[in-house]
Amino acid sequence: MKKEIEDLKQELARLKKLVYRDHLTGLLNRRGFEESINMAIDQYNSSKSNLTPRRGYIVNSLSLVLIDIDKFKNLNDKYGHPVGDEVLKHLSAATSKGTRKNDLVGRWGGEEIIVGLIGAELKPAMELAKKIQKDIIMSKFNPEYTFSAGVASLDKDINSFSKLYECADLALYKAKRLGRNRVELYSKD
Repeated sequence: MKKEIEDLKQELARLKKLVYRDHLTGLLNRRGFEESINMAIDQYNSSKSNLTPRRGYIVNSLSLVLIDIDKFKNLNDKYGHPVGDEVLKHLSAATSKGTRKNDLVGRWGGEEIIVGLIGAELKPAMELAKKIQKDIIMSKFNPEYTFSAGVASLDKDINSFSKLYECADLALYKAKRLGRNRVELYSKD
């Protein structure tokens, strides 16, 4: 009976990994990231309403970093998709290495990595993105690649994941427009 219970626990863990993890990078997939970030945002909104959460922790700030590999299609066209996969794995590892245990790192889409920095304001979030850029350059990964990133934080007007994502995405597109290989903060202007 004990063995059967242990086998069931292992199978449950395996199935959870399939449901919430990206098979290529090992990062959270879109579903896993959204569920986790929404729990953190609920805690943030509860703490702003002077409610004490019964479970979990109090989140007093949260920033989102949206990373997009520059000219990823060109990399795939020039070197092939297996090399593109290696670039994605390299960026995923560099991003995960730069984050803390309670931060969330996920593969959002094709060449997009998303980072939820729980307890981080805009400036530390921007510094993290720039550090990851520097680490990638210093790694001398072949082929060389760059990324652009957009950063946004929760506040009284940005209090849902959809709004937070929209703001980080606007900042990302600003980084792309201004020449790529840069990090931009969301501003209401």
